[in-house]
Amino acid sequence: MKTKFLRIITLFLLITSILGYIWIYTQTEDAFKQKQATIQTVQTNYIKRIINQLNKQIRNYIRYEKNFYQLINANALEPGTDNEWTRFLPASGPEGVIILDARQNLMYERGPGLDVDSLNFCLRTEASSEGVYTCPITQNTVLYSYIKTGWNRKEYNIIFYRTVNDSLAHELELISGYPARFVHLNKPVPAYRDYAVKTTILKGIDNKPLMILASYFPVAEREHLRTLQWIAIAIIIFQTLALGLTDTLASLAGFSARLHQKNIKIKQISAQRETLLRVLSHDLKNHITGIIIQCDLGLTDDKLPDSISKRLAKIRHSAIQQNNMIEKVRRNMALEGGRLHLHPERIPFDTIIRDISEVFGEQLKEKDIRLEIDNRLNGHKLYIDRQSFSQNVLNNIMSNAIKFSFPGQTIRIISKAAKKGFARIEILDKGIGIPPRLRNIIWEDSGKTHREGTAGETGTGFGMPLAKKFMEAQGGYIELESISREEDPDNHGTRVILHVPCN
Repeated sequence: MKTKFLRIITLFLLITSILGYIWIYTQTEDAFKQKQATIQTVQTNYIKRIINQLNKQIRNYIRYEKNFYQLINANALEPGTDNEWTRFLPASGPEGVIILDARQNLMYERGPGLDVDSLNFCLRTEASSEGVYTCPITQNTVLYSYIKTGWNRKEYNIIFYRTVNDSLAHELELISGYPARFVHLNKPVPAYRDYAVKTTILKGIDNKPLMILASYFPVAEREHLRTLQWIAIAIIIFQTLALGLTDTLASLAGFSARLHQKNIKIKQISAQRETLLRVLSHDLKNHITGIIIQCDLGLTDDKLPDSISKRLAKIRHSAIQQNNMIEKVRRNMALEGGRLHLHPERIPFDTIIRDISEVFGEQLKEKDIRLEIDNRLNGHKLYIDRQSFSQNVLNNIMSNAIKFSFPGQTIRIISKAAKKGFARIEILDKGIGIPPRLRNIIWEDSGKTHREGTAGETGTGFGMPLAKKFMEAQGGYIELESISREEDPDNHGTRVILHVPCN
């Protein structure tokens, strides 16, 4: 029932998404096209007003032509003289005014100035009658209106004009908010990076083409619309997948419930195992401690034969090793379970060295290995939990160094201040080293790294992962460098580097 209801909801959402996409697509496309058309209309109308203004100058001149004749003929004025003749020319409106005589010589000019030869060429080739035309002059195109008239039995050409250049294009950009360029009818429209172009052919009063208006629109606007459309498509795809995976989701929900139950069961088993290990560790430790005590008592008897004393000493040594192993397991379980609370304090490194000497003095002597200490901490103290650092970090490393060294060799411990807040302690031996296959798994709990020592000593492979855990629990870290005897028969051994917090 729940699955069926979920499928109905998913199908409804899918249909809604498809309809929504269709609506979004049509609305965004129409809005974008409408915006482009509106911008083009604004820009085109602005140019049309300029064209109409130029044409209006001709009509205004014709309206006042009789007054021109009376003033000019009565006073025999010529264009270009500074007299009242110029007041009949418009003071504002067009950008410039030019008057040429019948031979196309310049008689009067007001405005930015034009190349008269180029303008004459346009008049001869294009301006067949009065109206508005375009003429390419140097870097600009000119919109101009043209009329012929006569004064004092002489013929003159009057031209009202407006240059079409970057300045006018900038005016269009300020008005519409989008860039624009003017292009001659016979020239290609320039393209600009990150802009799409739309063109409009500008026409004069007589409906003849004058020039091309190119309007530029940022491609990013179209990309935003495309992004919105892709989001809608992604929603549809998601809904389709959801519809197809409804049954799978229902199965996963059941699987999740079963997994939760199994997880609870695993936690229960783990808790039972931990309790069992804790009880076994406690009981075994008590029995082994009893064995050690009995061995100690036996060794105090002077009447025991030497052979039995030696056997008791070996039994005592093995029992101590087993006790240490049990203690390692207990502390590791406590650390992983969050029940082991470390209490760091400032400890001189000399104190740690004394602990090492007391614990390993007999082993070093039995194997004829020399311990060399080079303490360069200069009064710096380690900030550590003494018991944890000594028993679970240094003891494990020292035990391995002794185990894999040959009789007559030297183990060196070098301590010095390192980066701020840390001391660097190196334990170096010239033993058999660690082969590459074991170096890759040396820190793994499940890695099978145990092997015999140089004197047949046994081990569990549990010490190095434990040392790493306790080193990190104290805010430090551990590194290892090793070359095995198989890799280099003449230069082999192991260097363990401890980075320990210090004051």
